Amino acid sequence: MNMCSTVTRSLVAYIFIFYLSNLGIKIYYNLSIFSNSASVFRHRNFTLKL
Repeated sequence: MNMCSTVTRSLVAYIFIFYLSNLGIKIYYNLSIFSNSASVFRHRNFTLKL
């Protein structure tokens, strides 16, 4: 029982860390895309096609 709970805890921790890193990467990419598109809008009046 102790071994099982330890494995479950480590598995949950790994999933949590993976989820957080994934979320951070998504937020970072969204921010960089947003800043890039904002600078493009400012400089060239380019319409971003999503």
